[in-house]
Amino acid sequence: MVATEHNIRDVGTLPLSKELEARSGKKEPVLTIYQFCNSTIARRMADFSPAMSAYMPCRVSLVERPDGLYLYTLNMDMMVKMGRKLPSPLNEEAWRNFGGNGCAGTQRRRCAVRRRSIKGSAAPSSSR
Repeated sequence: MVATEHNIRDVGTLPLSKELEARSGKKEPVLTIYQFCNSTIARRMADFSPAMSAYMPCRVSLVERPDGLYLYTLNMDMMVKMGRKLPSPLNEEAWRNFGGNGCAGTQRRRCAVRRRSIKGSAAPSSSR
C-alpha cells in the first residue's frame, strides 16, 4: 500500500451512511470518511504552526452520488502553503507525502476540495 511506504497510518473510519441506516432502517447512499496520518510529520507541522492541526488527520471521503462513487480530499497544496513558508526539510517531506499528487489526486487546482471518480476519470472540483 502506498500509504505505508510514506509512514501514513489508517487512524480511523467513520461509516456515516451505515450509522444513518441503523437509525432509520432505510438504505442510505454511501458516505464514509477515512482518516490517515503520518504522526511524525503531523507533530512537526503542529509545532511549526498550531493552525495546521485543524487539517489533521488527512481525510478522504467516499460519497455516492446518482452518477457514481467519488473520492473527496482537502486540497493539501493549500495546507502545505498556508501561512509562513515551511522550513527545510519539513517542506520537502510535506510535499512528498501530502502535496501535489499525495492525498490530493492527480490535478493541481486552486480550490478547497478535490473530487475524483472511483472509476478513475477526473470529476470537476468544487470549492465547498
